Formats: sequence, C-alpha cells, structure tokens
Amino acid sequence: MMNSTTAPTTISRRRALTALSGIGLVAVAAAGRARGLLVNLAAPGGGDEAGDFVTMATVRRGDLLLALTTGGAGPAVTARLRRELEEKFGGEWGAYVALLREMREAVKKRYASPEDRAEALRRLAAADGVRAKIAAGDPDGARREALACLW
Repeated sequence: MMNSTTAPTTISRRRALTALSGIGLVAVAAAGRARGLLVNLAAPGGGDEAGDFVTMATVRRGDLLLALTTGGAGPAVTARLRRELEEKFGGEWGAYVALLREMREAVKKRYASPEDRAEALRRLAAADGVRAKIAAGDPDGARREALACLW
C-alpha cells in the first residue's frame, strides 16, 4: 500500500506491459506497488493478493451516475445488474437531471427558508410526469410541469 505522502502515479498500458513483461501477475502487482502504483486485482480475499481499490460497474446518464459492486464476490452479477440499470435508466435521465439542477437553482432564488426549499424539491422529485414528458420528447412540457410543482 502507498503511504500518505506518496502521490499516485499513472502510466500508460504500453509502458506498463513493456516494463513488466515476462513476469507473473503477482510479481506485476508487487513491482507496481514497489513503484508507488495502485494495483487493481480481481482476486478474492484480502492480504497481498487483494487490489488496492475496487472498480465499480457504472451507468452514466449525464450527471446521473449509478455505481455498483459486489466487492469481487460476483462479477457476473455486477455485470447483469449494470445491464438491467442501463435498461431501466434510459437516456432521458440525463436531461431530467439537468432540468432538476436548473429547477434547484430557481428554488434557491425563490425560497429563503431551507424548509420551503426542501418541500418544493420533494414535490418536484415526486412528479413522475416531468421525466415522462422528457422521455416522450416534450422538454418544454416537462419544464412547465416542473415549474408548476415548485410554485
């Protein structure tokens, strides 16, 4: 593991493969760690065989980022869940989250009280029709409905 004063180093895949060619996976991990590199290993358990970090499966829709992991216990399950999330959270979610950001800024300007702001944003979050209008290709209708929730 790196100590707190060692900055992480990023090297290209080609450079890493050239520098570490001809040695086994465990030796690659040890050599990387000796050089202050973070090592990602798909290995069960802890100890020297474990990676330094977990790479999560992600689904990104604009500013919406969904991340999941089974902590290495079930990579196939993680991949399956990622595919299911990709289907459930379609492209409209990116535009929806962008609209939420815009509406949040409007709420901050309109309401002085944190409680009033929170209540307005809860109403907006509960309004399923806003996202449905975006999915149907009606961003103007979504904006009108969002504003109606806030005032």
